[in-house]
Amino acid sequence: MQGYGEREGVWIGLLIGGVALGLLLALLITAVSLAECDQRYGAIERWNADPGPRYQDVYPAEFAAWVRECRD
Repeated sequence: MQGYGEREGVWIGLLIGGVALGLLLALLITAVSLAECDQRYGAIERWNADPGPRYQDVYPAEFAAWVRECRD
């Protein structure tokens, strides 16, 4: 019975470490997604800055997908 508390601490530590790693992975995935959205926004902004048709008029499906993924 003496070693019971020590093993319990290991399991609690592993659980906390697993939760922390899961949160870090979620943060990394979110950061990558936001960076991709920001990059696509920059491309759309540069396209619309040039004279001529707007991006959403030339590529309506891609623009709608970007709005759905990044702005909603």
